[in-house]
Amino acid sequence: MTTAPAPALLPPPSSELAEPAVATTAPVPPPFVPHTVLVLGDSGTYDMAPAFVAGFANAGVRLVSTAFPGEGLTRPDGILETWTNAIRDYQPDYFIVGLGTWDNEFIAANGVDAYRATVESVLQMLTAQSPHILWMSVLPSDSSLPDDRPRPDIQEQIYEGLPAAHPGVVDFLDLTPALSSPDGTTPRVVDGHLLRKPDGWHLCPDGAAAITHLVLGDLGLDSDGWDQGAWRADKRYDDPPGGCAAG
Repeated sequence: MTTAPAPALLPPPSSELAEPAVATTAPVPPPFVPHTVLVLGDSGTYDMAPAFVAGFANAGVRLVSTAFPGEGLTRPDGILETWTNAIRDYQPDYFIVGLGTWDNEFIAANGVDAYRATVESVLQMLTAQSPHILWMSVLPSDSSLPDDRPRPDIQEQIYEGLPAAHPGVVDFLDLTPALSSPDGTTPRVVDGHLLRKPDGWHLCPDGAAAITHLVLGDLGLDSDGWDQGAWRADKRYDDPPGGCAAG
């Protein structure tokens, strides 16, 4: 007796077909690409500036730096006017802020709440121009050298909390990975690259380049080639004389 072939499996009538799945996730907006970046900061950020200019220019972005030794949010006198004038003159649509210890005296004299209010006041000034701010962490020191300067721990805690207080406006970037060795320490030399000046804090060209790669990467703008340019000959990398010379 011949066995009848098994019937083919046919799709159900069209009325029984499941509805096609519909994506409910909102499309991801493209990353923001600034036109003009204004940098505010102290001497550590001042050392980053030549690399910033070169790296951002390579990405087609103009960068202007007002960073200078001794700058904080509360000193020197007239610093807020300097920043206000730069905003007026250059019309930036992105800000990079990098500060260190210069506000310690203000905090000691006026308290944490007064400094927090100062930070908020500066943010209000910046966001009146653009809702795009990258606030960098305080530079770590060379972990192999003694550091007798007071740590800006209070400032760092306030800075780290800015993205939660201002979501979508302020981004906080920890710079430590750019200056760290594989074991997690932050020595002056990493993988043969001289990152710091003899004080173990201020930057040499390789340190400035490492941080700029980190910042550009955070913005999705990093690329190769710019970090070996003429900017490395800037005179700030010879202060103190020979401080960034290999050997």
